[in-house]
Amino acid sequence: MSALALIDQTLARIDRLLAASPARPLSSVPTTAAPAPEAAPAKAPAAVDVSQFLKAKIQVGKLLSVEKPENSEKLFKCQVDLGNGVTRQLVTGLVGFYTEQQLRDRLIMTIVNLKAATLAGLASEAMLLAGENMKDGKLQVLLLEPPAASQIGDLVYLEGHTLPKEFPDQINRKQWEKIVKDSFVQDEVASYSGVKWVTSKGHVTCPGAPNGAGIH
Repeated sequence: MSALALIDQTLARIDRLLAASPARPLSSVPTTAAPAPEAAPAKAPAAVDVSQFLKAKIQVGKLLSVEKPENSEKLFKCQVDLGNGVTRQLVTGLVGFYTEQQLRDRLIMTIVNLKAATLAGLASEAMLLAGENMKDGKLQVLLLEPPAASQIGDLVYLEGHTLPKEFPDQINRKQWEKIVKDSFVQDEVASYSGVKWVTSKGHVTCPGAPNGAGIH
């Protein structure tokens, strides 16, 4: 057999083999999948520092008497029952926001270890707390309200935390300003840095106050 005939037979054999084995589409060719990138670990939420808040002794009190002093038309002079036989004088600028009748015998939230102040010559030995915001260009003031079934003397702490074993005898105005700077109303509940104020009876609320109203 000549060399050319041998080459022709070989080429013919290759053609038959190729015809018997059709090429697979590229999509059927197995490939090695690239490993998926590892997800970055989720960052844990930053813990809220509640140490400043827990210095403030905030509790439920009851307004026993409310009257306008002779030397001021913008202030109420009140006597507040703090429990355990303790009564203090409290002076507040709620004239124009509440009437004497609306305040008398009312349960309120009050801070009792804030350094005493003098307003219009009157000693104020406690401060009642309220939510404040501007509405239609006017200041709106709404008192914080204790939970249902509250009793005089119930103490405030933060949800998810516990009451401190003891409170400092007194905090100054600068310390208090640091606390109220981060205290707001959220969904009608008082909060500090997003953590809700509570007593043993439930949440401290401010009905009617919009989100973001400051607490003072």
